[in-house]
Amino acid sequence: LQSCARKVDTVARLGGDEFVILLENFDNSNNPVIVAQRISEELLKPSQVLRTKFYLTASIGIVYNNPVYTTANALLRDADIAMYQAKDAGRAKYEIFDSQMGQEVKERIEMERELVQAIQNNNFRLTYQPIVSLQTGELISLEALIRWHHPQRGIIQPDDFIPIAEESGLILEIGNWVLEEACKQIKIWDQSFPQAKQLSMSVNISGKQIASPDFCNFLIRTLQETNLEANRLHLEITENTIVEDVEQTLLTVTEISTLGVELHLDDFGTGYSSIAYLHRFPIKALKIDKSFIDRLLDKNKGQALVGGIIHLANLLDLDVVAEGIEYSDQLALLKELKCGLGQGFYAAKPMYKEDMELLFSNGKNIFERNKG
Repeated sequence: LQSCARKVDTVARLGGDEFVILLENFDNSNNPVIVAQRISEELLKPSQVLRTKFYLTASIGIVYNNPVYTTANALLRDADIAMYQAKDAGRAKYEIFDSQMGQEVKERIEMERELVQAIQNNNFRLTYQPIVSLQTGELISLEALIRWHHPQRGIIQPDDFIPIAEESGLILEIGNWVLEEACKQIKIWDQSFPQAKQLSMSVNISGKQIASPDFCNFLIRTLQETNLEANRLHLEITENTIVEDVEQTLLTVTEISTLGVELHLDDFGTGYSSIAYLHRFPIKALKIDKSFIDRLLDKNKGQALVGGIIHLANLLDLDVVAEGIEYSDQLALLKELKCGLGQGFYAAKPMYKEDMELLFSNGKNIFERNKG
């Protein structure tokens, strides 16, 4: 880093893997962008330790001084914000701070604070989306989906708060609550609705839960306390969760599988290529991402991709669930392609427990119910 700066500049280590460079009275040949590019090029050169070569990258945040700043801490804060924006953009990049970044961070901090309050006040509720047999319309399983009931902003969808929960670590507490609540609910329904005893419950699991050393013990306790049969619980993980730490994830999911709990690969095809992992991991089902189902009516690539995934799953003796089915044409094509299971608005939207109980009472084939 010192070789990338001038003698008049200050290069310091803030701590951990964070460093700061203070450029003073720079000109066009030594402006912050030129220095950032120089650092990136320098780090690309391999560093050898013993017989192993290492290649480093850096995410760089740049902030220009102006009269708004009255303290060094304020400058460092905004440089830090820009650095995290660079990380979010894909790492090995640089970003220049602007006021919009500051507003986004403030909103993120505020939502994190409100999430803590939501956990304390139990402001979350679960909805349940049916997973059905595409051939018969029979209800096979339910997927538990969280909703945040904000006292001022109303219902907040998971896409709007789960990423912040992931970043802050709050996903551990939220995710474990979802798992426990879903297991409790399916056992409550067992007592009132005979058909519920034939259903399984799918729950999304985050990478941080998988990485938690206590997760398997928590899972065992939850199954024991709710008295839910392990084979009726399906845990959904994404391809990106697998590649975060392949070996540790493999150990954890193998332990989960030995309990009798099924592992399903969610959003298949949207993350890093995971075909090689299908042999190593105890996966029981693939869920085809909605983005593929949206393109299903494209007779060329759309149908070929979906048909290829279904064929692969059938060869590997895996169940297949198509997500995001919204139209009868999509349903018809999926049946032709021999896709076994599906979910989406065409079958049923996610429902709170009260509406789910009305569906149980109705007892009809779901597709027939829609026609009625």
